[in-house]
Amino acid sequence: MVPRLLFENWRHVDFETVFSDEDETEDLVQRIAKVIKDYQFNGITIEIWSQLAGSLQGPMIHFIQHLGQEFKAAKKKLVLVIPPPILPNGVPGMFTQQNFKGVVDYVDAFSLMTYDFSNVGRIGPNSPIQWMRQCIETLTSDPEERKKILMGLNFFGNDFTQTRPAPILGDRYIEILEKHKPKFQWDPTAEEHLFEYKDGGDKHVVYYPTLLSIQRRIDLARELGVGISIWEIGQGLDYFYDLF
Repeated sequence: MVPRLLFENWRHVDFETVFSDEDETEDLVQRIAKVIKDYQFNGITIEIWSQLAGSLQGPMIHFIQHLGQEFKAAKKKLVLVIPPPILPNGVPGMFTQQNFKGVVDYVDAFSLMTYDFSNVGRIGPNSPIQWMRQCIETLTSDPEERKKILMGLNFFGNDFTQTRPAPILGDRYIEILEKHKPKFQWDPTAEEHLFEYKDGGDKHVVYYPTLLSIQRRIDLARELGVGISIWEIGQGLDYFYDLF
Protein backbone atom coordinates (compact mmCIF):
# COMPACT_ATOMS: atom_id res chain seq x y z
CA MET A 1 0.00 0.00 0.00
CA VAL A 2 1.35 3.40 -1.04
CA PRO A 3 -1.12 6.04 0.27
CA ARG A 4 -1.44 9.44 -1.36
CA LEU A 5 0.28 12.30 0.47
CA LEU A 6 -1.05 15.82 -0.03
CA PHE A 7 0.10 19.13 1.44
CA GLU A 8 -3.35 20.56 2.03
CA ASN A 9 -3.55 24.11 3.40
CA TRP A 10 0.16 24.67 2.78
CA ARG A 11 0.81 28.12 1.35
CA HIS A 12 3.58 29.00 -1.06
CA VAL A 13 5.48 30.67 1.76
CA ASP A 14 5.32 27.45 3.80
CA PHE A 15 7.08 25.54 1.06
CA GLU A 16 9.63 28.34 0.69
CA THR A 17 10.35 28.25 4.41
CA VAL A 18 10.93 24.50 4.48
CA PHE A 19 12.80 24.15 1.21
CA SER A 20 15.16 27.07 1.94
CA ASP A 21 16.40 25.48 5.17
CA GLU A 22 18.25 22.16 4.99
CA ASP A 23 17.37 21.30 8.59
CA GLU A 24 13.66 21.93 7.93
CA THR A 25 13.83 19.83 4.77
CA GLU A 26 15.51 16.99 6.66
CA ASP A 27 12.90 17.21 9.41
CA LEU A 28 10.06 16.94 6.86
CA VAL A 29 11.71 13.94 5.21
CA GLN A 30 12.13 12.21 8.55
CA ARG A 31 8.53 12.93 9.60
CA ILE A 32 7.21 11.40 6.38
CA ALA A 33 9.52 8.39 6.72
CA LYS A 34 8.39 7.86 10.32
CA VAL A 35 4.70 7.79 9.37
CA ILE A 36 5.42 5.24 6.63
CA LYS A 37 7.36 3.08 9.05
CA ASP A 38 4.89 3.39 11.95
CA TYR A 39 1.92 2.37 9.79
CA GLN A 40 3.93 -0.25 7.89
CA PHE A 41 3.09 1.19 4.48
CA ASN A 42 5.07 0.06 1.43
CA GLY A 43 5.76 3.68 0.54
CA ILE A 44 3.85 6.79 -0.51
CA THR A 45 2.40 8.49 -3.55
CA ILE A 46 3.33 12.14 -3.17
CA GLU A 47 1.35 14.88 -4.92
CA ILE A 48 3.12 18.20 -4.70
CA TRP A 49 4.19 19.41 -8.16
CA SER A 50 0.85 20.78 -9.34
CA GLN A 51 0.25 22.52 -6.02
CA LEU A 52 3.28 24.72 -6.61
CA ALA A 53 2.33 25.35 -10.24
CA GLY A 54 5.88 24.74 -11.40
CA SER A 55 7.55 27.18 -9.01
CA LEU A 56 10.42 26.35 -6.61
CA GLN A 57 11.54 23.65 -9.03
CA GLY A 58 15.15 23.50 -7.86
CA PRO A 59 14.32 23.22 -4.14
CA MET A 60 11.50 20.80 -4.86
CA ILE A 61 13.77 18.51 -6.88
CA HIS A 62 16.27 18.60 -4.01
CA PHE A 63 13.50 17.63 -1.58
CA ILE A 64 12.35 14.72 -3.77
CA GLN A 65 15.94 13.54 -4.17
CA HIS A 66 16.42 13.63 -0.42
CA LEU A 67 13.13 11.82 0.17
CA GLY A 68 14.01 9.23 -2.45
CA GLN A 69 17.36 8.50 -0.82
CA GLU A 70 15.68 8.05 2.55
CA PHE A 71 13.04 5.74 1.12
CA LYS A 72 15.55 3.67 -0.82
CA ALA A 73 17.60 3.14 2.33
CA ALA A 74 14.44 2.03 4.14
CA LYS A 75 13.37 -0.19 1.21
CA LYS A 76 10.20 1.84 0.68
CA LYS A 77 8.56 2.92 -2.61
CA LEU A 78 8.26 6.54 -3.70
CA VAL A 79 5.68 7.40 -6.38
CA LEU A 80 5.60 10.98 -7.67
CA VAL A 81 2.42 12.38 -9.22
CA ILE A 82 3.30 14.60 -12.16
CA PRO A 83 1.20 16.87 -14.41
CA PRO A 84 1.40 16.41 -18.20
CA PRO A 85 4.51 17.91 -19.82
CA ILE A 86 2.39 19.10 -22.77
CA LEU A 87 -0.73 21.22 -22.30
CA PRO A 88 -3.85 20.93 -24.51
CA ASN A 89 -2.79 23.98 -26.52
CA GLY A 90 0.55 22.35 -27.30
CA VAL A 91 2.72 24.52 -25.07
CA PRO A 92 5.06 22.98 -22.46
CA GLY A 93 3.53 22.14 -19.11
CA MET A 94 4.88 22.76 -15.62
CA PHE A 95 6.76 19.43 -15.49
CA THR A 96 9.55 19.25 -18.04
CA GLN A 97 11.94 16.66 -19.39
CA GLN A 98 14.68 18.36 -17.35
CA ASN A 99 12.59 17.95 -14.18
CA PHE A 100 12.08 14.27 -15.06
CA LYS A 101 15.82 13.73 -15.48
CA GLY A 102 16.45 15.44 -12.15
CA VAL A 103 14.37 12.96 -10.13
CA VAL A 104 14.13 9.78 -12.23
CA ASP A 105 16.91 8.05 -10.28
CA TYR A 106 15.27 8.86 -6.95
CA VAL A 107 11.68 7.71 -7.46
CA ASP A 108 10.24 4.28 -8.16
CA ALA A 109 7.37 5.45 -10.36
CA PHE A 110 5.75 8.52 -11.88
CA SER A 111 1.96 8.75 -11.88
CA LEU A 112 1.42 10.82 -15.02
CA MET A 113 -1.85 12.78 -15.15
CA THR A 114 -2.80 12.11 -18.77
CA TYR A 115 -6.47 13.03 -18.35
CA ASP A 116 -8.57 16.19 -17.80
CA PHE A 117 -7.60 17.35 -21.29
CA SER A 118 -10.87 19.25 -21.77
CA ASN A 119 -12.50 21.53 -19.20
CA VAL A 120 -14.42 24.78 -18.84
CA GLY A 121 -14.85 26.46 -22.20
CA ARG A 122 -13.50 23.52 -24.18
CA ILE A 123 -15.87 20.62 -24.86
CA GLY A 124 -13.93 17.58 -25.88
CA PRO A 125 -12.25 14.31 -24.99
CA ASN A 126 -10.85 13.39 -21.61
CA SER A 127 -7.51 12.08 -22.86
CA PRO A 128 -6.83 12.14 -26.63
CA ILE A 129 -4.61 9.20 -27.40
CA GLN A 130 -2.06 11.14 -29.47
CA TRP A 131 -1.69 13.66 -26.64
CA MET A 132 -1.05 10.80 -24.21
CA ARG A 133 1.64 9.46 -26.56
CA GLN A 134 3.20 12.91 -26.91
CA CYS A 135 3.35 13.39 -23.13
CA ILE A 136 5.27 10.15 -22.65
CA GLU A 137 7.58 10.65 -25.61
CA THR A 138 8.36 14.18 -24.38
CA LEU A 139 9.57 12.91 -21.01
CA THR A 140 11.98 10.22 -22.18
CA SER A 141 12.87 7.76 -24.92
CA ASP A 142 14.92 5.56 -22.58
CA PRO A 143 13.20 2.15 -22.22
CA GLU A 144 14.43 1.73 -18.63
CA GLU A 145 13.17 5.16 -17.61
CA ARG A 146 9.85 4.52 -19.31
CA LYS A 147 9.32 1.49 -17.08
CA LYS A 148 8.90 3.97 -14.23
CA ILE A 149 6.08 5.91 -15.94
CA LEU A 150 2.49 5.03 -15.06
CA MET A 151 0.28 6.48 -17.77
CA GLY A 152 -2.86 7.98 -16.23
CA LEU A 153 -6.04 6.22 -17.36
CA ASN A 154 -9.33 7.86 -16.37
CA PHE A 155 -12.29 5.70 -15.35
CA PHE A 156 -14.44 8.83 -15.01
CA GLY A 157 -15.97 10.92 -17.76
CA ASN A 158 -17.33 14.41 -18.32
CA ASP A 159 -20.85 15.62 -19.01
CA PHE A 160 -20.50 18.93 -20.84
CA THR A 161 -23.04 21.69 -21.29
CA GLN A 162 -22.34 25.07 -22.87
CA THR A 163 -21.50 26.53 -19.47
CA ARG A 164 -19.51 23.87 -17.64
CA PRO A 165 -18.37 20.25 -17.52
CA ALA A 166 -19.51 17.99 -14.72
CA PRO A 167 -17.55 14.86 -13.76
CA ILE A 168 -19.58 11.72 -14.35
CA LEU A 169 -19.10 8.33 -12.70
CA GLY A 170 -20.41 4.90 -13.60
CA ASP A 171 -23.76 4.99 -11.81
CA ARG A 172 -24.73 8.38 -13.30
CA TYR A 173 -23.55 7.22 -16.73
CA ILE A 174 -25.90 4.22 -16.61
CA GLU A 175 -28.80 6.46 -15.49
CA ILE A 176 -28.30 8.75 -18.51
CA LEU A 177 -28.15 5.80 -20.91
CA GLU A 178 -31.34 4.29 -19.51
CA LYS A 179 -33.26 7.57 -19.53
CA HIS A 180 -32.13 9.14 -22.80
CA LYS A 181 -30.97 6.15 -24.88
CA PRO A 182 -28.42 8.26 -26.80
CA LYS A 183 -26.60 7.22 -29.95
CA PHE A 184 -22.88 6.63 -29.48
CA GLN A 185 -20.31 8.27 -31.73
CA TRP A 186 -16.63 7.42 -32.13
CA ASP A 187 -14.07 10.23 -32.17
CA PRO A 188 -11.38 8.74 -34.47
CA THR A 189 -8.78 11.37 -33.57
CA ALA A 190 -9.06 11.17 -29.79
CA GLU A 191 -10.09 7.49 -29.95
CA GLU A 192 -12.89 8.01 -27.43
CA HIS A 193 -16.64 7.47 -27.52
CA LEU A 194 -19.11 10.28 -26.95
CA PHE A 195 -22.83 10.90 -27.15
CA GLU A 196 -25.26 13.81 -26.97
CA TYR A 197 -28.57 14.21 -25.16
CA LYS A 198 -30.95 16.99 -24.13
CA ASP A 199 -32.25 17.56 -20.64
CA GLY A 200 -34.35 20.53 -19.53
CA GLY A 201 -33.64 22.34 -22.77
CA ASP A 202 -29.87 22.03 -22.35
CA LYS A 203 -27.70 20.14 -24.81
CA HIS A 204 -25.22 17.77 -23.17
CA VAL A 205 -22.13 16.13 -24.64
CA VAL A 206 -20.73 13.18 -22.71
CA TYR A 207 -17.29 11.65 -23.05
CA TYR A 208 -16.93 8.48 -21.00
CA PRO A 209 -14.52 5.52 -21.27
CA THR A 210 -15.60 2.38 -23.09
CA LEU A 211 -14.00 -1.02 -23.53
CA LEU A 212 -12.65 0.04 -26.91
CA SER A 213 -11.15 3.34 -25.71
CA ILE A 214 -9.56 1.63 -22.70
CA GLN A 215 -8.15 -1.18 -24.84
CA ARG A 216 -6.56 1.34 -27.22
CA ARG A 217 -4.80 2.95 -24.24
CA ILE A 218 -3.64 -0.38 -22.86
CA ASP A 219 -2.21 -1.10 -26.29
CA LEU A 220 -0.45 2.28 -26.27
CA ALA A 221 1.05 1.59 -22.84
CA ARG A 222 2.39 -1.75 -24.08
CA GLU A 223 3.81 -0.15 -27.21
CA LEU A 224 5.61 2.59 -25.27
CA GLY A 225 6.77 0.29 -22.47
CA VAL A 226 5.00 2.12 -19.64
CA GLY A 227 2.63 1.07 -16.89
CA ILE A 228 -0.84 2.37 -16.05
CA SER A 229 -2.32 4.26 -13.11
CA ILE A 230 -6.12 4.30 -12.91
CA TRP A 231 -7.97 7.39 -11.69
CA GLU A 232 -9.68 5.99 -9.97
CA ILE A 233 -10.77 2.55 -8.83
CA GLY A 234 -14.54 2.45 -8.31
CA GLN A 235 -15.39 5.27 -10.71
CA GLY A 236 -15.78 3.10 -13.78
CA LEU A 237 -17.93 0.14 -14.75
CA ASP A 238 -17.26 -3.32 -13.36
CA TYR A 239 -16.46 -4.90 -16.72
CA PHE A 240 -13.64 -2.41 -17.35
CA TYR A 241 -11.41 -4.69 -15.27
CA ASP A 242 -11.97 -7.61 -17.69
CA LEU A 243 -9.40 -5.95 -19.95
CA PHE A 244 -6.56 -6.25 -17.44
